[in-house]
Amino acid sequence: MIRITIKNWEKFFRPRKDVEHTTWLRLNNDIYRSPDLFHFTFEEKWVWISILCLASEKQTDTLEFEESWFCHFTKVSSAALTTALGKLSRNGCVTLTLRPRNAGVRERTATIRNVKGSNVKLSNETRSKEESGAKRAKESRAPEGVNELIATYVEAYKSKYGGRPEILAKDARFFSLVLKTVPLQRAKDLVQVFLQTDDPWFVKTKHRPDVFYGNLGQLGASLEAGKPLEATSGNLAALERWAAEGGSQ
Repeated sequence: MIRITIKNWEKFFRPRKDVEHTTWLRLNNDIYRSPDLFHFTFEEKWVWISILCLASEKQTDTLEFEESWFCHFTKVSSAALTTALGKLSRNGCVTLTLRPRNAGVRERTATIRNVKGSNVKLSNETRSKEESGAKRAKESRAPEGVNELIATYVEAYKSKYGGRPEILAKDARFFSLVLKTVPLQRAKDLVQVFLQTDDPWFVKTKHRPDVFYGNLGQLGASLEAGKPLEATSGNLAALERWAAEGGSQ
């Protein structure tokens, strides 16, 4: 279950007092080139618009939905949803929380017997917390192959920049997230495409791991096409605006 809260929701939704249930929301006409959506793929932009539409339909800034349900109705891939939510969270557009599937189950009680033989009632809520804690502990462990993926990134980085990158704990986390989205071999291939790409934003950030993770969709398309991504005039213009506004790494 995915739970998100849209920040500054009042910018998009201002219901009229004389209308009980509105069927519209506000979108700026420059959303197609918004700095908040810089380096979003088409699918990832559609995820954001679909989230806004769903929030307008529910008339709330906080949404809960299953990944499979969302992907079925929006026709976006699971990978695109994952990368879009990551970018939206980092951009400050949403607050994201992954909830256990049974978090909304009505509390019931089950009777167990303790070591002294007396009856003890354990609520479903308590079991849910224990299970979700175990799940978080499992998910916090680095997936198999993450060190191999990092080694591939380091070698490709050294070939491009001539020096070894500093890999911090937060960087390793992005590589772990990549391996939760794509298989190891494909991830290694995507690293090579990433470091071969001279997109102005990639170069500006010196091909950081978070930029790699945030652009898996575009890199995958580039890999399928068999050639590196090419910088577009739109990307260059967006980077110029970013610099003019005093942007920093």
